[in-house]
Amino acid sequence: MRGASDLEFVRALMAACQRAENRALEAFRAEREASGAPALSTSLKGEVFAVPAAGEPEEPELRVGFTGLHAVTAENELSLRLDILNTTAGSAIAVLLLFLAVFRELRLALCIAATMGLSVAVTLALTALLHGKIGVMGAGFTCILLGMGVDYGIHLYSTFHHLCEENRYSAEEALRQTLARCGPGVLAACLTTLVAFLGIATTHFKMLAELGLLAGIGLGVCGVLMLTLFPALLYRGEGKKKGGHVARSIRGTTILLGKMHQRRRRGWLGVSLGLLGLLVAGGLLLGGPDPGADPVLGVRFDGELSNLRSLRIKAIPLRMEVTKRFGKAFADVKVVAEGPGEETAFAAAEAAQARLRPYFERGELLPSGGLLDYLPSARRQHETLAALRALDLPACKARFFEAARAEFGARAGASFKPFGDRLDEMQAGLADARPLTLEEVLAGPLAPVVGFFARIDGEGESRRVRILNNYLPASLAYGKAWFTELASEVEAGAPPHSSLRLVAARLVGFELKDSLLLDMEWISGAVTACVLVLLVCTFWSFKKAALAAVPLVFGILFVLAGVVVAQMCHKEFALNYVNLMIFPVLLGSAIDYGVYLVYDVYSSRRPALNEILTETGRGVLLCGLTTLAGFGSMVLGSYTGLIGFGYAAILGYVGALFGALIVLPGLLGLLGLGRERPESLKQPAER
Repeated sequence: MRGASDLEFVRALMAACQRAENRALEAFRAEREASGAPALSTSLKGEVFAVPAAGEPEEPELRVGFTGLHAVTAENELSLRLDILNTTAGSAIAVLLLFLAVFRELRLALCIAATMGLSVAVTLALTALLHGKIGVMGAGFTCILLGMGVDYGIHLYSTFHHLCEENRYSAEEALRQTLARCGPGVLAACLTTLVAFLGIATTHFKMLAELGLLAGIGLGVCGVLMLTLFPALLYRGEGKKKGGHVARSIRGTTILLGKMHQRRRRGWLGVSLGLLGLLVAGGLLLGGPDPGADPVLGVRFDGELSNLRSLRIKAIPLRMEVTKRFGKAFADVKVVAEGPGEETAFAAAEAAQARLRPYFERGELLPSGGLLDYLPSARRQHETLAALRALDLPACKARFFEAARAEFGARAGASFKPFGDRLDEMQAGLADARPLTLEEVLAGPLAPVVGFFARIDGEGESRRVRILNNYLPASLAYGKAWFTELASEVEAGAPPHSSLRLVAARLVGFELKDSLLLDMEWISGAVTACVLVLLVCTFWSFKKAALAAVPLVFGILFVLAGVVVAQMCHKEFALNYVNLMIFPVLLGSAIDYGVYLVYDVYSSRRPALNEILTETGRGVLLCGLTTLAGFGSMVLGSYTGLIGFGYAAILGYVGALFGALIVLPGLLGLLGLGRERPESLKQPAER
């Protein structure tokens, strides 16, 4: 009688169902043992919903399960909590191990851990003041914070380490130079990412809005701490000893890239690879398989809300099995008729049923229970009474007994006397019979059944009567056009002074998709505008801003092309309600890689391309690796929404790294940037 959105009620309800299941199984065991019947293994449940108790078999011969939206919600919450704990722990361990493997220094890992831990604590404190409770999905902000916030520290430390170890600067001077070189880029990158996530926080999809708010606050706090606390920790540790050595694989990769881009002829290689990537991605998007009836950005979109679930849930496979065995779907179409009185509400419900008759005749829709199955309208009851009163019951009774005596003889009178008495009672009752009202039924013994399909609120002029009737689509493949036509057909037929409303699970999904796409369109537009303003204010040049956006372009293209490739390989990966936010996220964060490189190449020291890639490029590469480690942990969970978001993030940031380390340096070289040797620029200053 209460919806599945009330988690406290859902927990209590499913716990009661599980206790009832255990009592039934215990009684079943005792009965079989007492009767000497062959043993049949069963499994009692423990305190956790749908999980067997300790010592009970995981796969018993006799299984009991619950399904429906309440059961799915209960399992989904438990599973999502476990996923968030696992992915957070996985992200933290992966990032710390990456630091140890790359920089080979425990002290640095501890500095990063202290800064990130304080960022999480401050974010939770601020959220408690601003937002109150944190939902299960919102708690996943830690993966984003660990994967992206640590990028600022990597960029700072990579430059700091290079100045200390290779340029032989003192710790104090190296730190001053690091903040001068990297501070503006880190600040700009932090602001663009902050704008992206706070934009997501404005969406009407509460789950994503909460995640965007938490991630935005967390990354803002992290950016401030990385420019204040983290440098202090670095200086304290570096004042007496030198830092660790960057792993040879990372050093070798950036040095190799630097040598490749430093030569003009080889600079064409990066641009050529970029053009090839654009052609391949464009070919996939234009010539790939049919994305379906409701694509987004030209690729397949999964609009089925039930697909956003945990793979651990048992209630959904059970639901599918019930649907398969009994031939009925769970995607109900519900029609609510409302009016100021019972007469108008019933008239609206009957009008809706009449307008749905063509769908019944074509086999597209099936009745699935409603108030009209339990209680006819007063008009229909009057018609029934009039038809019964028109019957000549005494003549019917006399004719019946005449036939009975001819068939059974003298004993017919005594044998059929109870039937004759019933006819007499019916005759007497019809004299003063009157229709039964809905209000009387709701006050009687049928209230627990009928109450699910009807409701009466208010008194006098504010009185509202609502009637519910359910119908089943014959196929789950009907698209948005079919449901929209169905809703329009029903709602247009409401009689005067009444209203008709139609809702269906898939219709909710379609409307949610439209709402989310509208939100993402304006959020992406707003984020793009804010990012452009920040870039122009940072660089004071549209040319520099366009160059910084190169990694972003490839990040978005890799995501879209990845969806097409997954469809070609018959994989389930597609855009959905959760991973759709990867686009504003990339707008605010993937562009950071370009910001770091472009800011460095235009800095006053005018470094060569090989120097840029050896210093700044190394930081960009490490930033990408930690971001991939943070988001990559999501694909190891069981919640399909986070898994899809993890895959989308991996594709996006791999594309951004490709654009930042392969394509962008090639473009800079072709534009003549980073070709001059730093020594040639120092001569005039010395003179």
